[in-house]
Amino acid sequence: MVSFVGMNSVSSTELWQRERLFLQAARKANPEAFFRAEPIGQDETFPYIGIKGLPANRPHAYLRLYPQDFMVEEVSLQGTVSRITERPAFQDSEDKRTLWVQMVKANIAHFDAVKELAHQFNLTPEAIGYSGIKDTVAITCQEMSIRGIEREDADLFQHNRILLRPLRHGNGATQPGQLQGNRFTLTVRTHEECDTEEITTRLNKPFTNFFGPQRFGTRVLAHRLGRALLKGDIQSCLRLFFTEPGVHDIPYYRDLREQLAAVYGDWTAMRQICEPLPLSLGHERLVLDQLIQNPQKTRFALGAIRDQVKMWVHAYGSFLMNEALSKHLETMAVPPATIPLPLSSKGAPELYRATMERDGTLGYREVFAQFPFLSPGDKSLPTQIHPNGVRVLPIPQGCLVRFTLDKGAYATTCLSHAFRVIEGLPVPPWVMDGRIDGFAELGETSIETILSSFEAEATDRRDAHLGEDENEE
Repeated sequence: MVSFVGMNSVSSTELWQRERLFLQAARKANPEAFFRAEPIGQDETFPYIGIKGLPANRPHAYLRLYPQDFMVEEVSLQGTVSRITERPAFQDSEDKRTLWVQMVKANIAHFDAVKELAHQFNLTPEAIGYSGIKDTVAITCQEMSIRGIEREDADLFQHNRILLRPLRHGNGATQPGQLQGNRFTLTVRTHEECDTEEITTRLNKPFTNFFGPQRFGTRVLAHRLGRALLKGDIQSCLRLFFTEPGVHDIPYYRDLREQLAAVYGDWTAMRQICEPLPLSLGHERLVLDQLIQNPQKTRFALGAIRDQVKMWVHAYGSFLMNEALSKHLETMAVPPATIPLPLSSKGAPELYRATMERDGTLGYREVFAQFPFLSPGDKSLPTQIHPNGVRVLPIPQGCLVRFTLDKGAYATTCLSHAFRVIEGLPVPPWVMDGRIDGFAELGETSIETILSSFEAEATDRRDAHLGEDENEE
């Protein structure tokens, strides 16, 4: 068994509590800085990320009033669903180099959950394998591999937002993309009375395989950062990273970015501004720590957040693909079955060359050579996705929706073809309250026993704790 001493770093739970107290005090001192007049609608975000052409006559719908409104269960390559409410029997083995587990998490970001596992088991995050990244404001279940621990360690694991279920011992590790897809059970709270027949018809049609807002980060800037980086303009990329507010930021965070802009280049002063927010500005802090030690090594500093840099590059490619798909949707033209990724090892495909020439990013392969953790992609993606197993049930709040999507497809993108999706704070006044047990509504095992395993705050209504960071919604 491993020792539960933990690594030297403070756990993300402790950092979250520290940041939350700071933001509660800031909100009390200046409530207007945390005020957002309207919730964020996907239709307001779509123009920033290259999505156009969706019909305007879709009913308004609110998602994730409670985390259990959005339940995600991973589907393995063999077609097995990792069920939130079921604990599989353990399969032992003499080879105990790897322990496979199910992780059920509630209202916690995927990478924060991985950090918590690493912290408690005294491991590096690289010892933990997973096939896909699951939603934050949700209840999710997925299979993972952990090297360096045994069943007894997982049985002793305790966390107020994470459950671990040992599955089997063996050798190897779970790799990214090793899944068939995900099954979604969603409570959709509608403004108008839900026409379940119409919604069922819409969801049973193939939908355009856009990359949704979550691909572009909380500030909806990831593609712009990727574009600056792929132009080879690291200085502009850094300035944008530190000083540009998000398109939907509340006043508090806009002011924070202005403070960073006012002292830009004084890395120590910028680090002091970021100090009280170890999670919201955690990536900024990591880069600044490197710049303080080696001010001239800007490329090396970005290596401290290599996962973020990868996301920026992928987001730029996603933006180019969204624009290409939108042209087909706007002209009602039948799209090809697949389209290639833009950042190929053989150079930009013709489909994207004009835009990339305009952006100054055709030399992206030279930039890749400077960042060893970046690599091109030569595969193609389907232009349309067909949901499987669609079920739509009426409930007083709107409708309950169940479907399964292949890996790489977004549930919110699917829903956006049937609804004008709204998320975040403030909650619109037309949203009907009430906790919904989606599994019970479908005649399956209730979610309630699982929810009782988490702290109450993890499954509270979205606006129950307004003192914390609303900008991350």
